[in-house]
Amino acid sequence: MNPDGSQRWSLPTGSKVRSTPAIGVDGTVFCGSYDWRLYCIATNGTTNWTYTTGFNIFSSPVIGLNGTLYVGSADSKLYALPASTYLAAGAWPCFRRDVRHCANAGALWLLPGLIYPPDQFGDYRFDFYIYGPAGQSCQVEVSADLTNWASDGLPFNLQSSGIGKVARGVDAARFYRAKYGAHRSLNAIGFAVITSPPSPAQILIANPFNTPDNTARGLLANVPERSGLRKWDEATQSYRTNLFSLGRWSDEAMTLRPGEGVFFSNSLAQSLSLLLAGEILQGDLTNRIPSGLSVRSSMVPQGGFIQTTLGYIPEDLDMVLLYTSPGWLSYSFDGADQQWLLNGVPAEPVLEIGEAAFINSQSAKFWRRRFFVWP
Repeated sequence: MNPDGSQRWSLPTGSKVRSTPAIGVDGTVFCGSYDWRLYCIATNGTTNWTYTTGFNIFSSPVIGLNGTLYVGSADSKLYALPASTYLAAGAWPCFRRDVRHCANAGALWLLPGLIYPPDQFGDYRFDFYIYGPAGQSCQVEVSADLTNWASDGLPFNLQSSGIGKVARGVDAARFYRAKYGAHRSLNAIGFAVITSPPSPAQILIANPFNTPDNTARGLLANVPERSGLRKWDEATQSYRTNLFSLGRWSDEAMTLRPGEGVFFSNSLAQSLSLLLAGEILQGDLTNRIPSGLSVRSSMVPQGGFIQTTLGYIPEDLDMVLLYTSPGWLSYSFDGADQQWLLNGVPAEPVLEIGEAAFINSQSAKFWRRRFFVWP
């Protein structure tokens, strides 16, 4: 297709085409057909060559790092053929645009590593990895609020498909994305530091990032002995408790997904820093809000006004309760005047990064937000 939506060319095959094509850096298109053939198609729509397998081809071909084309056939065989090109940059050459499973060598991808406690200068260290095409000059950008971005050091060459990056900073939350030329990383990552007060105080926390294991076991595996979690159960309208003892949680599978929240109690007599890192959720995000009491948080790691900045749309008489060490701050929404009130005074609830709140909703609804780290 042309940029204006008109047809540039079409190529009939001997049967139906069910797979997504792979596109080389030179514009060559590779596509399988139910006529048993793999087609190599030039940029003008003519056939460069075909290769006949033993049965239908309904899987999508992929181009490897060394320029080899791989495709599976219903004849129970995997074929490796010379593509004489490399995979084009960007998400389009991937099956369903998913670089996590299709080895798109032309895209940049960030993988979070470890975050370390502050050193004697108060700097946090965050290790992460950047995956992309070897030899490209890559620039990492950093932000403390997901709005204002700046270059994090000088550009550097990706010497291999995965390269380590060490970032340092004094901010309690920092976020990273990367680019080379006009190509932007398909994801962004970051870390956040949540300070828990000394025992016996507790704090209502949220997990601001998506990780491979959004559970107590995966997120809070190194807390002090006798630390605890309390999670509000919407079905029973009561708390589920979780105790950290002998190096493990009593309920290791208790979830703490982005958008949820739990009470955390620190067992130490001094403050404790909870170090969280992961990937920033993007796209059309939906957080289910049931009728009645629930504990919720922003699915995007940003602080700000719950409605104006974070996108929660209230209805008349909705309430938001923020927990502070002295007690509760109870906000209500006046639907007639379209404003939030705190003790009768106009004031909108503010959530910090990694903070959750009780929401008493008048009806079931959704907290929706469309968010991307790139414009």
